[in-house]
Amino acid sequence: MANERSPERDKAKRNWMESGRSMKLKDIATALSIGETQVRKWKSQRWLGD
Repeated sequence: MANERSPERDKAKRNWMESGRSMKLKDIATALSIGETQVRKWKSQRWLGD
């Protein structure tokens, strides 16, 4: 059974889109208090639900 999708993933994508796709991933991670590596992974997976 797959893990439930993190609501932080949607927040990260929303922050990135609202910034005109210019916000740095490390800044998104800091804003959401999550690891930069996790944000990079989500983005590399094309945010799953793009």
